[in-house]
Amino acid sequence: MRGQELEITAFRQGLETGTIECRPPRQCPYDVLVQHLVTLACGDGFAPETTLQTLRQTIAYADLSDADFQWVLDFSLAGGATLCPAVE
Repeated sequence: MRGQELEITAFRQGLETGTIECRPPRQCPYDVLVQHLVTLACGDGFAPETTLQTLRQTIAYADLSDADFQWVLDFSLAGGATLCPAVE
């Protein structure tokens, strides 16, 4: 509990002095998107088209292209080329 009290105190001081740092929203964080899609898939599943429409309503994924979304879907399903064995 002590840690939370310190955080709240620091936040209040930052508000009073105007020293709170600005954090711009991240644009298209694919790692978060992969985690989200895998979580949806482990539940009741999802419809890719509907999910893409929902994602595009957020600041982070408003500019997510169809091709990039397809890459994330492929990566979530099979690991993409990154996880394929190398041919020697």
